[in-house]
Amino acid sequence: LLDSLLQEKMLAPKFHQMISLMYVPLPKVGGREELEFMWNVTEKLVGRGREQMGLIMFIETARSLIDIDQICKSAWDLARQPGSPLCPVALVFGSDDFAADIGATRTKENVELLLARQVVVTAAKAHRLQAIDCVYIDYK
Repeated sequence: LLDSLLQEKMLAPKFHQMISLMYVPLPKVGGREELEFMWNVTEKLVGRGREQMGLIMFIETARSLIDIDQICKSAWDLARQPGSPLCPVALVFGSDDFAADIGATRTKENVELLLARQVVVTAAKAHRLQAIDCVYIDYK
């Protein structure tokens, strides 16, 4: 669970940058509590009734992968509230953090992440979201 005071202090100075981009990233989303926290902080910092900003949710743990359907449903439920400041637009698969969470050894072929990648893409499409795959870091 996010430490609300610490997170709010970290988010507040960055919100002017996020607002200009119109998207807000939520790393390591774990469930409805983190989503409600993000909605509350966003509402406090930018107010209600303005154009919704896109919410990009990062799936980076085994628990969030298992709970992905409920995370997406909760995000849409919050977005449908009158005056909601956020609307979910994408799921990002955080492959390195996910691999560390499950204790996997990374390989060039990424077979250790295949199931998780498929789940994220499937959930994203089922919930009308963009799927953003893992970062490819093997460059020269």
